[in-house]
Amino acid sequence: MPAADLDLTNAALQAAMANDIAELRSRFPETRALYREVCGLLFFRYGVTPTANKLYSLVRKGSMGAPSEVLQAFWQELRERTRVTIDHPDLPDALKEIAAGAVQTIWQAANEAATGELATLRAEARHAAIARGKPGGPPPSGRRTRRPKPGWKRGGRNWTPPGGSWRSCAPNSRPSWSAPASR
Repeated sequence: MPAADLDLTNAALQAAMANDIAELRSRFPETRALYREVCGLLFFRYGVTPTANKLYSLVRKGSMGAPSEVLQAFWQELRERTRVTIDHPDLPDALKEIAAGAVQTIWQAANEAATGELATLRAEARHAAIARGKPGGPPPSGRRTRRPKPGWKRGGRNWTPPGGSWRSCAPNSRPSWSAPASR
């Protein structure tokens, strides 16, 4: 990710992704082609490892099987492209394999060094944002914290609503994953 992108907030990053995906939608009407392009966009432009759930949540097109199949093909194609082959008719096969291994080792070392430098730059940008008092970094304690709604109380490890349990909440304030209220 370029240094200019480090200043983007999470909301700005999501908006930029949504704009790029909207542009891809107009250019790739076929579902599988769209998923393939979104894989490349996430991985190469935003540095996000694409998953089937992430792809489906961003594209919302086709069945849930489509993104997983496209994702599998994306990783296979990426593996094929990054595999080093030395094609020279005059070289013996053993020497070709040694040369390919050496190039691959150099590439992996360069990639690890670049990843380390990127992590350092991201950490520096995060600390600078925290020092400026800007959102986007973790709280000073290093832990992510959530603030409860007014009236909620801490009960052990969890927060409890004002009435003490979910049963005392208004019917529409129940979480979507909870069992329906008995009547």
